[in-house]
Amino acid sequence: MNHKPSIRRRPLVLRSKALLRRVASGYDEQAIRVAASPRHLHRLLAQASDAALPLGSGRWQATICPETSGRRGNHSLISHSPEETRGIAGSLIEKFSRDAVIALYGELGSGKTCFVQGIAIALGIRQAVTSPTFKIVNEYIGICPLYHIDLYRIHSPDEVLAFGFEEYLEMEGIKAIEWAERAGDLIPTSAIRLSFEIMPNPEQRRIRIISEQ
Repeated sequence: MNHKPSIRRRPLVLRSKALLRRVASGYDEQAIRVAASPRHLHRLLAQASDAALPLGSGRWQATICPETSGRRGNHSLISHSPEETRGIAGSLIEKFSRDAVIALYGELGSGKTCFVQGIAIALGIRQAVTSPTFKIVNEYIGICPLYHIDLYRIHSPDEVLAFGFEEYLEMEGIKAIEWAERAGDLIPTSAIRLSFEIMPNPEQRRIRIISEQ
């Protein structure tokens, strides 16, 4: 028998102009609509107890999963495909400032580049987005500039400084940084930090929001 999570009887309606249009129905017989932003997810998770709640409909459905560690500010999304990962990025990015620093952590193939591709799509960038592994930085112009920084081949903070990392942080536009752990303390404390994890099901990725603006 399916067990439905306990949610307040008063319907939760969070409106969004994002890519996300509908969320799941059937929870306490109320349709829930949510913008996939950290602030709104916190409000949803506060009411959703320990249940996993499907997010989205139609072509992509992610799952909001409350973290069990009890740490405030931590929650995760389960993506079931690269398309979903891009959709999550597109839904989140409109809530971030136009000069946000987004630090991406996770192993090779965990979805970091797909996430940046979703940011680019949401910003109206039509160019193909690939990891600038050898170039280190790719620059794109859309609604606002996007600086895609890949530190995979960087081995120390000194090397990070050598290519002008701090100057990029000061530029107007969104800075998305793959392999952000290579930059150490050079990542600003105000950065939005996301970790990516390959799940036991190889098609799934856990995207954990570690910190937010």
